[in-house]
Amino acid sequence: STLRSVSPVHCEYLKNMGVRSSMSISLLDGGELWGLITCSHPE
Repeated sequence: STLRSVSPVHCEYLKNMGVRSSMSISLLDGGELWGLITCSHPE
């Protein structure tokens, strides 16, 4: 697994959308991106 920081531009976008918490999970198949699960919440 890898942890990365969120870009300041994306943080501003989330703030403008009223999102205070978010999480993204990459789904890999053979080392290639197969899908992406994203969750967000206003609190």
